[in-house]
Amino acid sequence: MAQLLVHLPDPIARQSWLRDGLVRECVADWYLPAGACLGAAGRAAALQVALPGIDMAERAVVTAESAAWVYAGSGPAPLPLQVSDPQHRYRSVGALIVHHFAAPEQVLLVGGYRISTPARTARECLLRASSASQYPLVQQQARECAYRLFFTGFASPAEAERELRAACRGRRLTKALQLLGEVTAELPRSHVTI
Repeated sequence: MAQLLVHLPDPIARQSWLRDGLVRECVADWYLPAGACLGAAGRAAALQVALPGIDMAERAVVTAESAAWVYAGSGPAPLPLQVSDPQHRYRSVGALIVHHFAAPEQVLLVGGYRISTPARTARECLLRASSASQYPLVQQQARECAYRLFFTGFASPAEAERELRAACRGRRLTKALQLLGEVTAELPRSHVTI
């Protein structure tokens, strides 16, 4: 699947190919030929191609908006790419490396790459969106990723609420639950389970 990706670091060639409709944006400086489609495994492989120094098959875990893109992606991957590395092994340009621990039951293999579960991913997106008020673009991107996870059925609002209640308390929990309610209210009624 990742063999479909075309690397276009030259801005002139990139603009020309995009304008002519030969490629479309996928992740970082990697593009897909027009008409090509990637599933979840292909999007996970594309992230690995874009971050060659990070081992997502054995150690690192794709998290937050990047994981939401793997599951329910449309369009290009949201930047920066987000990877969890609790042992501080990696540094990468173009990636936000966080150093928190993802428990083994919160990690799935998608196409052979370690991705946080949809419920954990929804929790991370909701927490980022509710705490990034000084960064409206980050807030909007995280909110859209949580919505897409619920809309496509990869995660349910009830699962996300359980994850939030298990992970945080106080004002942070209150803000995240309020945002969850707002996102859930935007879903079509057929997508909301009680």
